Amino acid sequence: MNFTPAGPNGLVDCYLLVKSADKKTSSKGDSYLDMVLSDKSGEINAKLWSYVPAVHGEYESGDIVKVRGTVSQYNGNPQLRIEKIRMT
Repeated sequence: MNFTPAGPNGLVDCYLLVKSADKKTSSKGDSYLDMVLSDKSGEINAKLWSYVPAVHGEYESGDIVKVRGTVSQYNGNPQLRIEKIRMT
């Protein structure tokens, strides 16, 4: 993925296409949004923890979103932890 760095520690700020978005529940009972986001260079799994649709918005396949978050490794694969998300 070609992300535009917005700060230290893997922080990114970019526009991405939503390939999938599913509301799920963690083992602790908290809601989160499990997404696959993409750009022309590839795709990445993304998570929005403590997801509240009324606060964060609702997303579906085909939406273009602006995302700010941190890329890290999870089970050997890159994962984007979303801090802010909005429709474009």
